Amino acid sequence: MIIDSKTKRVVDCFRSDDYAGLEYGDYAFYYGYEETVPKHDLENGEWAFVADYKGNELCRLTVDDFKEYVCRNTFERLDKWNVEHVLLTGVGIVLNNEKFHPERKAM
Repeated sequence: MIIDSKTKRVVDCFRSDDYAGLEYGDYAFYYGYEETVPKHDLENGEWAFVADYKGNELCRLTVDDFKEYVCRNTFERLDKWNVEHVLLTGVGIVLNNEKFHPERKAM
């Protein structure tokens, strides 16, 4: 856990083999088995990246959904088992896309 010296907000990062997350102030980001997107050919659904702001879900994306938001080179390197890489890529997608955050402009 890290505390931002200016805002006094806590930054919490966590990971395991099958999930990773980041929480900061009003934001929460998660990728792993505990959040899924229903898929007809998978009994438990496909793992999802989920971003929340003030308790409201901003997006729920599978790794395949990332293709719409990242360059081909980044997409081709994504491996759903590299949970940290997927989490960081998802955070970048949210920060760079005002579609996921109507109160902000794209950075």
